Amino acid sequence: MKSKNRRYYTKKDSENFWPSFADVMSTIALVMLFLVMIVFIKNIIISIDLDDQRDKLNATQMELENQEAILIMTEKELENRQELIILLEENLESLEDQYSKAEAELGDKQQIILLLVDQKQELDNIIAINTKELNDLRIKLQSIAVLRADIFAKVQTSIEETLGEYNEAGEKLVVIGDNANLYITESLVFDFASADVKDEGKSLLRELAIAFEKILDDPEVRDVIDSISVEGHTDSVGSTDTNRILSTERSTNVLNYIMASNPSLEEKYGSYFAAAGFSELRPIGDNATAEGSAKNRRIEFSIKIKDDNVQKIINEYLENAPPAN
Repeated sequence: MKSKNRRYYTKKDSENFWPSFADVMSTIALVMLFLVMIVFIKNIIISIDLDDQRDKLNATQMELENQEAILIMTEKELENRQELIILLEENLESLEDQYSKAEAELGDKQQIILLLVDQKQELDNIIAINTKELNDLRIKLQSIAVLRADIFAKVQTSIEETLGEYNEAGEKLVVIGDNANLYITESLVFDFASADVKDEGKSLLRELAIAFEKILDDPEVRDVIDSISVEGHTDSVGSTDTNRILSTERSTNVLNYIMASNPSLEEKYGSYFAAAGFSELRPIGDNATAEGSAKNRRIEFSIKIKDDNVQKIINEYLENAPPAN
């Protein structure tokens, strides 16, 4: 009965078993392939992620290096600024000390300034006084200088009232020059290169003699006059020696005729007069022109003021001047 229960696999059963095993193996193979694919893909993804992470890491590392460089520079700058702050603090302390000293000195200087202001005021007062006195002195000295021109102006007026201002040729009889001296043109008194007084010039010289006597009759005028010089001048024609002789002879002849025409002038005031010849050495015109040469040929009257009179005025000023401090 037992043998009846034993099962025997038939060929048909065997054929049914192997296809099922093959299916299982195929399935396993597919699963394994799938897993391999998944692992491969995952590895690819991981590799990509690793590259990205590596790039990010490199970028981060570079950023850190940059930040580190910046930090080093910042630290150095901070050190420099700290040194600068220390230096500024030292300078500030020095300035504060200087300010304290300056403030202390300022008080002393203010006192000095006040003292200097007082001294300046005193000096201003002294200067004002001296300026006024100097102006007075200048006026007195100028009055002496003007006196020469005033004397000759009176002589000129006296002659013009008697003889007129011009001769028949239209020449001015008496001229007062820029130097305040009085002069007459050579042609009015002399012929060319001659020292003899012309007849037509004698009337002019007589009037000069009368005018000088009237002027010297004033004691105030005589008090300041040292001398009246009759000077002969020529142009540049001829040698200097010849012209010196000619100019001296002319001035001497003019003075001699003035004294001869008015003996009382020589008697009273002859000591005031002198004659001199200057050749062509003191021209008042250009010898290169006829007009200039004519101006240079002249008889000139010059008044010398007494030095002691000027000195007297200066001494009076010095005596009245305030003493120097």
